[in-house]
Amino acid sequence: MVEAVKSKTPELLAKEEKQVLKQWIKNQLAETTLSLDLIDEEDLEKGSREFLHLFVQAISTGNLKNIEAPEYEPVIRMLKNLSKDYAYRGFTPPEAAIYVFSLKYVLMDLLEKEYGNQPEIYNQEVKDVSRLLDQLGILAFETYTKVREELAQEQAVMMTEIETPISQIWRNILLLPIIGTVDSRRAQTMMDKMLQKILDTESKVIILDIAGVPAVDTAVANHILKINKATRLMGCTCIISGIAPAVAQSIVNLGVDVGDLVTKATLKDALEYAFGILNVELTEKR
Repeated sequence: MVEAVKSKTPELLAKEEKQVLKQWIKNQLAETTLSLDLIDEEDLEKGSREFLHLFVQAISTGNLKNIEAPEYEPVIRMLKNLSKDYAYRGFTPPEAAIYVFSLKYVLMDLLEKEYGNQPEIYNQEVKDVSRLLDQLGILAFETYTKVREELAQEQAVMMTEIETPISQIWRNILLLPIIGTVDSRRAQTMMDKMLQKILDTESKVIILDIAGVPAVDTAVANHILKINKATRLMGCTCIISGIAPAVAQSIVNLGVDVGDLVTKATLKDALEYAFGILNVELTEKR
């Protein structure tokens, strides 16, 4: 049975840790892809120093292959936290990946300097260190990607909230001001949120103010008609306000049958109509 050759890298790195750290930080700062406006040099040095120290401790056990072993838990934990931090700060994928791989380049140079004239030792050390740092690099990138995807999903939800800001402006009266273009996806989102809001608040009237919609074509008109029908099925009257003269002419020219759609020129008119439906009388305070 051939006895496994003990790696020489742990002992070498322990001896050269300070020099490796210095060169690693220098290389990171020299990277043209690194946005120093997203992280200051002090934070970079602090994180790099701590990570390298944990890395040196982990490989000092002689394990350069299995990052799932207990000795790598502190390394993995910190690497994941760093990757998450890079994602939250807004670093790009190349900037996130360069953290681990720039350390790899420094270690490759160190091994070449130390064992370059001993090909057999050099090749084995390079193989072990490369495989180890590649595993860590992949883990860092996977963590970064996962966080970025979660952030993208959160932003999508926020954008949906902004696109459909339904508010209760009076008891039993909801308002949805629509700004910008209305495509099929947005129309479906609006309908889903409106129907749920009607159910939650038991509202009897909802006002769709389209003063902020730049143009109304056949598709937009059909979306509005569908929303109107759906709200009526929920026992809620839908009022469309903000009908500009140009929009009114467009609807007529398109030959769209608005049917029983209630339309008003202004939000004020729509609100007064809604009060009439609910038998609400407002008196001027003197």
